[in-house]
Amino acid sequence: NIEAGVFVDATGDADIAALAGVPCEKGRAEDGAMQPVSLIFRMANVDLAQVEAYMGSHPEEFHHRTHFDQLGRIPLVSVSGFFSIWRGAVGRGEIDIPRERILFFRGARLDVVTVNTTRILGIDGTSTSDLTRAEIEGRRQAWTVSRFLQKNIPGFEKAFLMDTGVQIGVRETRRIMGEYILTQEDILEGRTFPDDVARGAYSIDIHDVKSSSFVQLEAPEYGIPYRCLVPKKVENLLVAGRSISTTREAQASIRVTPTCMATGQAAGTAAAVSAMEGIKPREVSGERLHEMLQNQGVHF
Repeated sequence: NIEAGVFVDATGDADIAALAGVPCEKGRAEDGAMQPVSLIFRMANVDLAQVEAYMGSHPEEFHHRTHFDQLGRIPLVSVSGFFSIWRGAVGRGEIDIPRERILFFRGARLDVVTVNTTRILGIDGTSTSDLTRAEIEGRRQAWTVSRFLQKNIPGFEKAFLMDTGVQIGVRETRRIMGEYILTQEDILEGRTFPDDVARGAYSIDIHDVKSSSFVQLEAPEYGIPYRCLVPKKVENLLVAGRSISTTREAQASIRVTPTCMATGQAAGTAAAVSAMEGIKPREVSGERLHEMLQNQGVHF
């Protein structure tokens, strides 16, 4: 047994919370199915000038929100598209990955990009056997996509697979039931709360469990109240990251790294207050915590 005055569950899967008896939900309501998982990888020796030139001459091939007017003036940050080239490879049987486009992001080095194009369906991120299968399939897909890029995408002719993520990326598993459940409406309406301990601004981004499609709803900046970090039934526990108390739709926005980091800072600060003052985490004032985080430089 492990004993402590206060625990912070930052597992991403609410493992500690579930073991402690906190009520949780997992996946979508009708069948528990979860969003697909992905393995991020990096390509090096990429000629981004060629990529930009192609984007400028083929705007129909890219996401409608691409800032074509900034090409050549502001460093390229992200690329989403190459639609017809990707579809052609799918049609020829060269690609068997349920995605609709290539998506990559420029790294700190001007010749390195991070690619987010793999997708593995039917994975339960709380199952070790499923995760093992996902790791194997993710690396197969990374090789497939890297070869596709080298063969088909301008600027990638001399590029090479630099590395892969240290483990598969899981979008959703468990969500705790907490003192407040953040909803899609809260996010789309940009609601804030007196006990806000973090802010989010990422879109609601839900990848279909059975296909290459996804739903993306743009979101304004919104607040995440402390109550979402405080689980029901268990007294000496706080939860941070993508498994805080939300609906499935809201989880599809709060699951990204910056927001998870923000809830982690909030949970750590609240746990420290709880331990030092000998009070339960749910007795920590959310309004006071808001002020403490603001003094730490947190944006509200």
